[in-house]
Amino acid sequence: MLYSLRRGLLDLVKRHEQRVPAAVKDHLYRRRIRLDLTPPSNLVIKVARTKAEHLAAYRLLHDAYVDAGYMAADSSGMRRSSYQLIPGYRVLIAVHRGDIVATCSFIPDGPLGLPMDAAFDLKACRKANDGIAEISALAIKRGYRGHPGRLLFPMVKYFYEYASDQLDLSGLVFCVQPRHFDFYRAFFHAQPLRNGYLSEYGFVGGAPAQAGILNFEASLSWGKKWYEGCEPERNVYDYIVNRTLPHLDSPRRDDGKSPVLEPELMRELLSGSLH
Repeated sequence: MLYSLRRGLLDLVKRHEQRVPAAVKDHLYRRRIRLDLTPPSNLVIKVARTKAEHLAAYRLLHDAYVDAGYMAADSSGMRRSSYQLIPGYRVLIAVHRGDIVATCSFIPDGPLGLPMDAAFDLKACRKANDGIAEISALAIKRGYRGHPGRLLFPMVKYFYEYASDQLDLSGLVFCVQPRHFDFYRAFFHAQPLRNGYLSEYGFVGGAPAQAGILNFEASLSWGKKWYEGCEPERNVYDYIVNRTLPHLDSPRRDDGKSPVLEPELMRELLSGSLH
C-alpha cells in the first residue's frame, strides 16, 4: 500500500516536475530506492582492456543513443568519437554472464582538457577540486534498465573507488538530460554547474542537457548525515563507502594517463576503419 502510494506520488511528480520543489523530488527518490546488496555472482564490473570489450561497449552505446534520439544510426553500428583516443580515456563495463550489459566512459583531466570544455566553463570546478574527471557515455542494455539498485549503483560504486583510490581525484563532472539530473542530486548531492544548462547540446544530437559537479568530500559529508539510520537497502552512503562487492574487478594501479587501447584498435580509430 505504502509502496503504491509512493509510486503514485513519484509518477505525479514526473508529470509536473517543473512545479515540484527539488527537496520533494529528492525525498521521493530516496524513499523509493532499494539497493541490491547481493548482485548476481556472475556480474563483473571492470575497465575494458581488450579490443572485443571496447567494440562491444561502442555498439551498446550506439544502440542506446539511437533509441534515445541522441544520434542517427551509424553504418558501423558503433558510437565513435575522437575523445576515445585521449590517453587517459577509460571505458567501464558491466559484464553479466559474459555479455556486456552496461558501459560508461571515464576521462581524467589533462593537457587536452575534457570533452565538456567545448560547451561549459570548468575553471571553477578545477579551482575547487584537486583533480577532476568527466563521466559520460552511460548506456544500459534493454532488459537491464529500470532498477538502478541492481546495476547502476554498483557502477557508481566502481567509478567512485576508481577515481578516488586509483587516481586520487576529488571530483567528477558530468552532463545529463535535465530530468535525469534529479537522480544524481537526490542520491549523491551533485550540484548544477553555473550556466550549466543548454537547451541544445550538440554532443547528444541537440538534446537539452544539464551539467553538474560531484565533489567527493562534500558528497560524503552530506551522505553520512542524511543516510544515518537508514536500513541497508536504502543506505547509499554505506553501500558506496563501506560495503565490499566481489563483483568489482579493481584494476592494477592506474595513472589515468597511459592508453589501454590495443595498438590495432587505436590504428582503426585513427583511420576510421573500425569494424
